[in-house]
Amino acid sequence: MENARLRQPLDPEYSQALGEAVYTFSILEWNAVWICEHIKPGALAALNPKTAGTIAKRFITLAGSLRDSEDKTKLLNAALRFDALVEQRNGLVHGRPGMDAADGLSKLFRAGELWTVEKIRNAADEFSECAITLNDCFHGFLSDLVQSES
Repeated sequence: MENARLRQPLDPEYSQALGEAVYTFSILEWNAVWICEHIKPGALAALNPKTAGTIAKRFITLAGSLRDSEDKTKLLNAALRFDALVEQRNGLVHGRPGMDAADGLSKLFRAGELWTVEKIRNAADEFSECAITLNDCFHGFLSDLVQSES
């Protein structure tokens, strides 16, 4: 039915925060994918299932396989952070919808805890911070790494 989504009692600010979090996580996840494929082309082809969690585990392994350096440490720490953020994203995206007693609107809960607009925006900021670090690595030392190995 056209506009069926409008029958759900959802605050526009809340839905915007959710959209920002989902979108910023997708940027983070794809930065991780591109780095994995840059380090080892085809590295993700055999993963089954190709979930953010399995990608994170493969990413940690690939980042750990690089030669020791400050850059490797930065990338490995970011890979570990991505893995932790996968859990946070799962808590949000797989949250249970329910009514917020304070305003009567539908919100997400995880383990009985309300995902507030502030919490969602904080998560989106964390996703973005990690994505920015990965982007810096991809366009920084990883691109130099390929040039030096050619």
